[in-house]
Amino acid sequence: MKNSFQFGLIAAGALFFLSACRQESPLFELVASEKCGITFNNDITESDSLNILKDEFMYNGGGVGIGDLN
Repeated sequence: MKNSFQFGLIAAGALFFLSACRQESPLFELVASEKCGITFNNDITESDSLNILKDEFMYNGGGVGIGDLN
């Protein structure tokens, strides 16, 4: 009885999650750098002296964090 209840609960949660994930329109859109004013490009070129095996944090910080919390 307990296992069937847990399975039903997990199945209901999965169905809710899948139904909530479907979007009719995209949440984000690609904006040209000329329009937004961001001209920085984080190009990392690996070499014999600069590579991921010698510097494990080489690719850290190559992203952007954005958000709006109300």
